[in-house]
Amino acid sequence: MSSTQSLILGATGLVGNELLSLLLEKENKVRLLLRRKLDLKSKKIQQVVLEELDSMTLEHFKGVETVYCCLGTTIKTAKTKDAFKKVDYEYPLMAARLAKEAGVKNFICISAKGSSIDSAFFYSQVKGELERDLKAVGIEKLHIVRPSLLIGERSEFRLGEAIGQLFSKSVLPLLKSVLGTYSPIEAKKVAFTMWELATYGMHTSKNIEVESRK
Repeated sequence: MSSTQSLILGATGLVGNELLSLLLEKENKVRLLLRRKLDLKSKKIQQVVLEELDSMTLEHFKGVETVYCCLGTTIKTAKTKDAFKKVDYEYPLMAARLAKEAGVKNFICISAKGSSIDSAFFYSQVKGELERDLKAVGIEKLHIVRPSLLIGERSEFRLGEAIGQLFSKSVLPLLKSVLGTYSPIEAKKVAFTMWELATYGMHTSKNIEVESRK
């Protein structure tokens, strides 16, 4: 495949879509691994459509400097815990291993606030397992981004984020000094933070928790 600067996994999601818009402004080429083709005309975009992400190969990651992993679902959408874990754990870890083998320098992955292998909640536990195993891959620069509830337009309804959007317009702005990284955050800001991490190795957001391994 031709050389490119960045690859996005999960470009149809809330953060992934914002990130794609940002990268089209900032970069010359962006590769997308997708299950369905997007109706986009930009010559900067290289769309690779896969029936399932299980078919990701080393070739898909060659020539890439940064991988942005924005994959994520809910158990309600996935229907089963196993299906959820495939999207939120197996695919990101598979991508990280392929990226490492392909010589990708930066791997930036969205996790979640409160992720822990010791969590009593399955969602947070899976995210914690992913973080642990991503660190073991040995990518040159790994950044794990842990936002709280996301604010933005999403085709899929998620109750927690809907509540976060409701309160963010009224009460929460007054409590940001107390809530800190637990405050609901705009998907656009998460995307910008991910770009900053890839570009500068640091970020300027005060309300997003990030763990970096270099």
